[in-house]
Amino acid sequence: LGATLNMDGAAIRIAISAVFAANVIGAPLDLMSMVQIVLIGTLVTVGTAGVPGAGIIMIATVFAQVGLPIETVALLTAIDALVGMGATALNVTGDLVGTTVIARSEGHTLAEAPDEEGGHAVENG
Repeated sequence: LGATLNMDGAAIRIAISAVFAANVIGAPLDLMSMVQIVLIGTLVTVGTAGVPGAGIIMIATVFAQVGLPIETVALLTAIDALVGMGATALNVTGDLVGTTVIARSEGHTLAEAPDEEGGHAVENG
């Protein structure tokens, strides 16, 4: 559930892609457009599966809602694999931070290495 809901990288990717597309076509983004991009982008990423290529569909959906031309998505598909790797790294980092915060609030710490009997690396603090 956390891996699906906590897609920070995907949300950031949508916002950056929208700013890029607006610059390509020469359209200024006002404050209301930026707020719409952030809100719609955040909502779209919550319900999106974490599969390769889903980011382009999310970006096209947000572009359609905000009024940016869908044709600019074609420019983004050329670099989608590279940008997708960065977004995935941000998503995983966000999940790790969330897991660490919850584990520490529960009193768990990460041991240096598992014990010799093959026990778990997590100890109760």
